Amino acid sequence: MAKHYNTVTPKIPREVLIGAGVVLGVILSLLLLTLRSNEQKIYDMYQEVGSELSSDHPFYEVTFNGSLFNAGIEERINEGGLFILYIGSPQCPACVATIGSIADYFYSEGMDVYTDTIYYYHDYVGVAANRDRDAFTEAYPDIARTSP
Repeated sequence: MAKHYNTVTPKIPREVLIGAGVVLGVILSLLLLTLRSNEQKIYDMYQEVGSELSSDHPFYEVTFNGSLFNAGIEERINEGGLFILYIGSPQCPACVATIGSIADYFYSEGMDVYTDTIYYYHDYVGVAANRDRDAFTEAYPDIARTSP
């Protein structure tokens, strides 16, 4: 027996597609507007506790093992190039008092000619932080003995 009926093909109205595109565009633009740069996160952390760190500082946060898109301290050490590592935390009074001066000194002594970044290792509390810190101090025990 032959088919005498047409098959129904669903059609999404054009207005619905346009509306979905607008909603998706608004969500993406809000997401992009709320993302802060690595440098901005460090600046915000230290501004909350009253540090004199300027917004155009040379610090860039890294972890020991790194992440999918960012190399960690271990990889930078293995590359053999020059880099400066600052280990600190906004909960550390000495760190809060000195981080702005270190940034100023970095620029005043012309260190930005040799390297444009001071890598910032945020020493914080938490399970992931403990794993990262343990790997760091195990690989480089001299750092643990010389840092406050």
